[in-house]
Amino acid sequence: MMNVVAFGWALVVSLVIFVSTFQKTKSDSAAC
Repeated sequence: MMNVVAFGWALVVSLVIFVSTFQKTKSDSAAC
């Protein structure tokens, strides 16, 4: 059960990092 929770947290963290990176890239592109 703990493995499922850990996997879920890893998935959420990865998603947040991906979204924040995507937003940062989009902002940088808009600035240029």
